[in-house]
Amino acid sequence: MNTQQSNQTFCINCTLPLSGCICTLAPHLALPTCTHILFHPNEIQRRNSSGRLLRNCLNIESTIWHRLKNEILEQKFEGFALLYPIDESAKTPSQPLHFESQRAEHTEAPTGYIWIDATWQESRKMLRQSPWLNKLPKYQVNRLTSKNLPDSQYALRRNQTTEGLCTMETFAYWLDEKNHPKSARDLLNFFNQFQSAFLKARNSGLFK
Repeated sequence: MNTQQSNQTFCINCTLPLSGCICTLAPHLALPTCTHILFHPNEIQRRNSSGRLLRNCLNIESTIWHRLKNEILEQKFEGFALLYPIDESAKTPSQPLHFESQRAEHTEAPTGYIWIDATWQESRKMLRQSPWLNKLPKYQVNRLTSKNLPDSQYALRRNQTTEGLCTMETFAYWLDEKNHPKSARDLLNFFNQFQSAFLKARNSGLFK
């Protein structure tokens, strides 16, 4: 399936021009535990959403967040943990973003994990308008201790924090911590292929 824009045909999955589609290069990975992507409504429409791209590689469930559906979403994600950095606004852009450990009162293993796919500003709005989401235990991914994966290579958006990770990179680090280093590397390799193809298309003026 494809979409058209300015006489250019695009892949509906990877969003790239069909001539540069990389969907056949996507690794097919198995999930080690229950995971879910919670999209901000704006993010699901963006070409460079790494959460959208992640669905090419994994049979991962996803939901679009809405502030008027808090009660439904709270019930759906009861027992889940949230992968999300601590208050980034208190840090300078050059400082690394660490992740908050699970709170002491949550001693049982989570039912599953939620990834928020949004800009930093949008994700803070989601937490502010959805108290149930903000109260979930937060899972820690320590990028700085990994010997298997490189630092963030994210280059698709401007004004990003120096050490910030996009959704797909965070997922790869999580896979590495779950003792799936090959899957993590395969995911990052595919993401870097996408970034190269995306930037080439954008610099060529194919995205309007």
